[in-house]
Amino acid sequence: MSSAVREAVCGLRKELYSTFCLTVLKAFIDDSGSGGDSPWVVLAGYVGTVDDWDGPAFGKEWTDALNNVPRINYFKASEAESLRSDGQWAGISKIQRDAKIDSLIKVIQRRARHAIYVRLKQRHYDRIVKNSLIKKQFENPYYILFTYLVMAIMALQNTIGGDLMTEFIFDSHERFEKPSKLVYEVLMEHPDLARLASPNILYRDDQKFLPLQAADLLAWQVRRRFCVAEAARPQMEAALRGYGNPPNHSLTLTEADLYDFVPKQFRR
Repeated sequence: MSSAVREAVCGLRKELYSTFCLTVLKAFIDDSGSGGDSPWVVLAGYVGTVDDWDGPAFGKEWTDALNNVPRINYFKASEAESLRSDGQWAGISKIQRDAKIDSLIKVIQRRARHAIYVRLKQRHYDRIVKNSLIKKQFENPYYILFTYLVMAIMALQNTIGGDLMTEFIFDSHERFEKPSKLVYEVLMEHPDLARLASPNILYRDDQKFLPLQAADLLAWQVRRRFCVAEAARPQMEAALRGYGNPPNHSLTLTEADLYDFVPKQFRR
């Protein structure tokens, strides 16, 4: 039993444990466009409770959707888009691919409570943050988005219930993991966050933690929507519809936001 859970049930009669509900929020997050060659960089994913994610429903339904013809072993948006002849999408048509994505999105709509994404333009980051004296701590726009996303989800936690704990699960990325945890420690010193139940940050393998595949689907759909000059695909709007109210939360960081993020004394 975690220390936070022990604190919540401290003093409770043991025979009442089963009647005491302690809900933990879990946010599964992935990035898209963080390699530096995309006009937009995105962090996106889904927020739900332990019951939403850890019950058999999401895992079984997601796996069933993967196994249905045409069968794939896992979902990776970039692979689905390319339909590479040497990959798991070989021989699958665009119509079949889109139907597969639609079936996965239906699982998301039934099991994920809220969708969330934050985005910024790479060129704004390059001009304002990359050229500042805080570049060392924020050497990639990923860390800026990480900061705003954590704060947005913590605010969401407060609207759902201030006593909830939040756990952030990000897709494994050796480059980003250690610096993100340092940024996270600084964030938790913020007075508006310190009063909330303390969250945790974890990095996990998306082939083992299935909601991360859903986060990858959303992050790619969002980035593509703002990077490609063509009609929006219906999958993006569908992927933003969780079962919660409101179903999604989004934030676009502007140049003004980035100027506010970089204090004057650290600007070059």
